[in-house]
Amino acid sequence: MNQYALFLGCQIPTRVKGYELSTRAVLHELGINPVDIPAFTCCGYPMRNFHRLAFLTSAARNLALAERQGLDIMTLCMCCFGTLKKAEQFMAEDPELKDQVNVFLAEEGLHYAGKTRIRHLFNILYQEVELTKIKAAVTTPFTDLKIAAHYGCHALRPSDITLFDDAVAPSIFEEMLETTGATALAWDNKYDCCGAPLLGIDNEMAYGLTRKKLDLAHKKGAQYLCTGCPYCQLQFENVPPVQGIPRIPSILFTQILGLAMGIAPETMGLEQGYPEPGKKSVKSQA
Repeated sequence: MNQYALFLGCQIPTRVKGYELSTRAVLHELGINPVDIPAFTCCGYPMRNFHRLAFLTSAARNLALAERQGLDIMTLCMCCFGTLKKAEQFMAEDPELKDQVNVFLAEEGLHYAGKTRIRHLFNILYQEVELTKIKAAVTTPFTDLKIAAHYGCHALRPSDITLFDDAVAPSIFEEMLETTGATALAWDNKYDCCGAPLLGIDNEMAYGLTRKKLDLAHKKGAQYLCTGCPYCQLQFENVPPVQGIPRIPSILFTQILGLAMGIAPETMGLEQGYPEPGKKSVKSQA
């Protein structure tokens, strides 16, 4: 297995600390110790639609830092994953653009040659750790927990760049969920956007998309919605409640997996309202 530099991005350390805590705890149980590069900064996502060169320089700086240490990158955030993958593709297709970026990187003594690969945590778990090892690490499986997986937009699209999973019929998220003993529900809406990209532009539409997805998951019988992206997790956690519209809780995949591995909830940033493995799960309420 390759050694990876852990790329946390901006949101996880400040607003979704449980994602980092649970990931480190789960990886430790699986015998994986990612490398921390303190100099990592923003992936460039906020600048993608405003200043292409600024976006690429920000992304390439992180890639160059990992490349200098001979490491590939492990991302947790779907947005960071998609952004870094797109930057990699853009510069591979346009050597002149890469040269422009390297002019800016040279001011810090950095250079991006295009050797560093970007992987999402899910791909590493599924393809390199593999399901049999993950299942073997589960000590207290769930028995009747029904979960709706939420992939997030940036993992699957554009599929020819992310190479995350089959963009038409993805399955790795559900397969990993089921190693914990939980039932991963089949539902067409797993592809739908959480609404976060519209937040601050059209909050009514943004939260409308969020509530619709939570409602559809509830109607499908889900007790939890499960995510692998901090932006999506924040959107589901913070959507204002509306009377009469069901609201099921959202939980990160690494927290579900960690609970099934017997890792203490507080170690993973969980304080209350989480499912207990080996016990009958409380059904979601409308």
